[in-house]
Amino acid sequence: MDSLKKKLLTIFLVLTIVPMMITITVVWMTTNSGFNNLIKDQQETMEHIIQSEFDNVAEELKMITEIYSQDLEFVQAFNEQDREALVDLVNGIYSRLFSEHGIDVIEYGDRIQME
Repeated sequence: MDSLKKKLLTIFLVLTIVPMMITITVVWMTTNSGFNNLIKDQQETMEHIIQSEFDNVAEELKMITEIYSQDLEFVQAFNEQDREALVDLVNGIYSRLFSEHGIDVIEYGDRIQME
């Protein structure tokens, strides 16, 4: 009788523990895969958002640059390399550019830098 009890107990344990272990393994693998996919999707979304924001800022700065590059006073002062005239012109627009666009440095291509 003792042997029969051991066999029945062994069969019972095998029939309960093995399916439970299989179920736990499947749930763990599915959850792990789901989290990995979620993280990957969120990362791709963030990359897209950041790239879009960079593109928007670049386009905005390009428009600002084009506007001021067409201003004849700026062009004339730059061509004449008249630093004082450039400083006066920039001082007139600097506070607005800083407050509206966060621009805190204005540089010109020939190493003239105004802060």
